[in-house]
Amino acid sequence: EYPLHEIPKVMSGIDEESLNLGVYFYSNIFSKIVPVSSTKTAELVKLLENTYRFINISFINEFAKLCHLEGVDVFEVIEAAKTKPYGFNAFYPGWGAGGECIPTVPLFLSKRSRSLGMRFSMVEDADIINESIPLFWYKLLKPYIRESVFFFGVSYKKDVGDLRNSPPLKLIEILIKKGLKVSFYDPFIEKIKINGKELKGVKPTEELIRNSDVIVIGTNHSTLPYDLILSSGKPVLDPFGILPPSPFVISFSHGKIEI
Repeated sequence: EYPLHEIPKVMSGIDEESLNLGVYFYSNIFSKIVPVSSTKTAELVKLLENTYRFINISFINEFAKLCHLEGVDVFEVIEAAKTKPYGFNAFYPGWGAGGECIPTVPLFLSKRSRSLGMRFSMVEDADIINESIPLFWYKLLKPYIRESVFFFGVSYKKDVGDLRNSPPLKLIEILIKKGLKVSFYDPFIEKIKINGKELKGVKPTEELIRNSDVIVIGTNHSTLPYDLILSSGKPVLDPFGILPPSPFVISFSHGKIEI
């Protein structure tokens, strides 16, 4: 959606000369360079942007639980709130934050704050919420699972093969520790490692799906066989709310969820 060279590059240096050299070098790669007054300022720019997203992702997942308890579709609430032309940026519930930056960089801010005699409580609370989301989904699925679970998608982000801090992997780890059989298919990933053991992806067939107790949409890849998922007649965990309402679909927006 955003080509790398079109994303503005915030930059500083230890002195004016190093800043000028950095701007000269990166201006050949990026369409816009944003110089700031110090390296500390540049670091805090990164921390602000990542922490803003981290806190809001954690917030919207907590808000989604509240909406369910109220019997309200959280996705409808978000879409209506988006109609306000200012003051609101939409975030969506699901698996929580994954990847190398958003769930980890804000913790540097928390650690630095404590070294200065300050507790950045919003970051620490957001981290607790984010880490709890895979366990929340496990508790939701537990009544439906006897032996096996099939995952469609295991990467942390749509249409990429990046496994770093992927929330679906945390749920897979929980399931395996409980002695359950887990299989997965991801068009971008051939194999994963859970607790040092390799798990290879498999091609989703009707027989394999039929023999699974539950289907989990781990990543909302564009190329997943959603028709096969819907026609399986199996309970389907849909954290993204992308499937239409069905007695078999479990998500924040519809289905039987007990918090």
